Amino acid sequence: MFYELLIKYQTNKNESVSVHEQEPTVDIFMSCYNEADVLETAVQSLESLDYENFSLILIDDHSSDDTLRIMRQLANDYSNIKIIVSDRNQGKAEELNKALSTSRADYILCVDADAIFDQQCLQLMVQFLENNQDCGAVTGRPLVKNTTTALGKLQYLEYFMNIDFIKRAQFLLTQRILTVSGVLTLFRRKALVDVAGWNPAAMTEDIDITWRLYRQKWACGYEPRALCHILVPESILGFLKQRTRWARGGAEVFYNRIKYLHEMSWGEWLLTLDIMFSYGWLFLLSFSLIRFVFQYVFDHHLGLRLDIIILYFGLTLLFYLAARILNFRRLLINSSVRRFLLLPIYFYLYWSYNLVVTFIAFYHLFDRAQYAAWGDSDRGGVHGDG
Repeated sequence: MFYELLIKYQTNKNESVSVHEQEPTVDIFMSCYNEADVLETAVQSLESLDYENFSLILIDDHSSDDTLRIMRQLANDYSNIKIIVSDRNQGKAEELNKALSTSRADYILCVDADAIFDQQCLQLMVQFLENNQDCGAVTGRPLVKNTTTALGKLQYLEYFMNIDFIKRAQFLLTQRILTVSGVLTLFRRKALVDVAGWNPAAMTEDIDITWRLYRQKWACGYEPRALCHILVPESILGFLKQRTRWARGGAEVFYNRIKYLHEMSWGEWLLTLDIMFSYGWLFLLSFSLIRFVFQYVFDHHLGLRLDIIILYFGLTLLFYLAARILNFRRLLINSSVRRFLLLPIYFYLYWSYNLVVTFIAFYHLFDRAQYAAWGDSDRGGVHGDG
């Protein structure tokens, strides 16, 4: 009996090794600048992934805190960790290119240090690219971890509803998405080589590389089941700084791709029209707000349609309920009533930040940096609230 159990155990062990050896190879790139507070937690979550055949490349971009010391300690703890150290700060894109030049893996998973990764995320994204050979990249789904403040809760709602639903709709209708997410994206290494890696001059390297992949006839997909939990800004200043950078990067890529309209597929055309209509809506809305102010000052009334306002808010409630139903099985949202009560603020006030950051983005459209340098990040409560 013991002999039979031993044979069964050895057979299962050999089958497990064989399966892991057949898994595509993955190099995980994590470029870091002053990530001492969050690095260890992020690495521990990666080392717990339900995937065996990967190496973790930690890149220190000349940090001024204890990031490098923690990297070296982690390399002692885990045999699959390699470290790349830069003698000067070069920016995220340049460091990722440095790691790419030494990689021979089938796939490259690009992640940020301020995230915690679900065990299944890498397996799901590898399966996606294995099943979609025309895709050069697939992005996962970030969820907000720190929701102790009102701003954190509002960003949770944005990621939970708008960002997720928009990406789902884009991929369903066009087999494309507007941008992969810098915090969790799996690239086919061949596709990265085709576009010569990341662009160090781009304000937002994730938006830029998405559209350079499209130019080389690669698609980019979305896997909403591949989850990671991120820390978001909890101060107004930190939030606006982050969103302004995103808006500037988006405007920069939009401006650069206008001259390639004749080369675009129908899916890329639809995405371009989507962003054009979004910009048009924001400018028209700004004009309407100015008109309301003048109307109030000179005519002493605003002329607002209460029925239309209520109708739009009702649609927002339906949107929220649809998101809860869609994600019910995965329990992605806390049922706290306080989050539900923030919906009016989310609908009537929160989204207006887009007006501010979009105008700033267009004002600075031709203000190009030599490379997208790192800056201080507002991550709110470093450990979040779970």
